[in-house]
Amino acid sequence: MSKTPEVLAALTTKYASRITEPLKIVECREIYEPHPFTIGAKYVAHASDHCGGMLGEATMRAIPCAHCHKPYSEHKQSLAIMVEVTRKCTNKEAGTVLHNIKAEAEADGISLFGFVKGFELISAAQRKSTTSLKRATT
Repeated sequence: MSKTPEVLAALTTKYASRITEPLKIVECREIYEPHPFTIGAKYVAHASDHCGGMLGEATMRAIPCAHCHKPYSEHKQSLAIMVEVTRKCTNKEAGTVLHNIKAEAEADGISLFGFVKGFELISAAQRKSTTSLKRATT
């Protein structure tokens, strides 16, 4: 089920102190694949006729998505922490920050980490260190 804006804000605040340089949290958000399940007019009729007027998961499982006509089971919802890279760093350095919070994040239902800004700073740092290593060994 969807998280309220207050829950997402609380998770963002919680991880703001746990995600350290070279990363910075942008937000905690829900990610939908392929998109949020869409409810149409048929759902209201079904809920009224079969579910005592309650528009809930039973109705969504009974009628496919109003947008793409795929079943409810093919629509995934995940919780993600979105971060930005604040300075040049190695992939290992950025990965260590995320690895250090992984268990706690999973306990909070967070299954994804996304980079929304600065990802090129990791790539640039790695290319430079790889080039330096090649020069030193040849």
